[in-house]
Amino acid sequence: MSYSPYSPELKSAFDVLCRLPFFSGLSDEKKRELLKVASFKQLKTDENLFLHGDPITCIYWVCKGAVRVFRVTPKGRELTLKIATVGDALDAQNALQEMHTHNYNARAVLDTTLFAAPVEWILGHLENNWNHMSQYFIQKFVDELQRARVETEHRSTFSVVQNIACYLQHLCVLHQYDPHGFTLPYPKKVIASRLGVEMESLSRALPRLREYGINVRGKQISFSDMPAVQRLSCGACTAASECQIRKGMPELAEKSATQRKNPQRTGETS
Repeated sequence: MSYSPYSPELKSAFDVLCRLPFFSGLSDEKKRELLKVASFKQLKTDENLFLHGDPITCIYWVCKGAVRVFRVTPKGRELTLKIATVGDALDAQNALQEMHTHNYNARAVLDTTLFAAPVEWILGHLENNWNHMSQYFIQKFVDELQRARVETEHRSTFSVVQNIACYLQHLCVLHQYDPHGFTLPYPKKVIASRLGVEMESLSRALPRLREYGINVRGKQISFSDMPAVQRLSCGACTAASECQIRKGMPELAEKSATQRKNPQRTGETS
């Protein structure tokens, strides 16, 4: 079993709290005070964290695993808005706007550990820590706007194959996978929902990725031609010049290749 840097299985509760950026401005005394009313919540894969309309009582930070945030259309189709991973907060903006109920659903896509901080406590301590906390939320808001802009552009201009190629690179960099071979962290139906395509469209597009240097066998993914992959997706994206994924993939591939050539030396330095 692998653990994230925030995992309470590897760190004390206090250490976990110190690693969450939102709380870094709190004094040690305030952190300990928060831990008296906060808790860690464990979810199994496919277990709901909350449903649309449930009362907002806590803000949740993902410590390990991943949570799918989604809405359900009147016809019953689930539309994935995002997949929250380690370090992400769930419903923080709604809570701080003093909304009383969740306006989306949240469900674990992996076995997941979350840090749950009562909204009442957070709101009661905002005034004394406003500078740090406001900077955190402003940056998160800017990041979300940029992500939404790029995704809107991709959905209107990219083919399904291009969208998948972009998303697989995103997963690789996000989880620091070896581009030469890794296992999809989520079911394909979740990925299809995240990309806004039908499962049938995803299934038809996956074999075509081989033409562009991405091999897919079941849940196993490998990148064999990085320049071809990035010509396919990054070459058609207006945000490519500032994209950290585009820059990170070649670096990750080079790092992984070096580790495979010198496994003993890598182990000694880690």
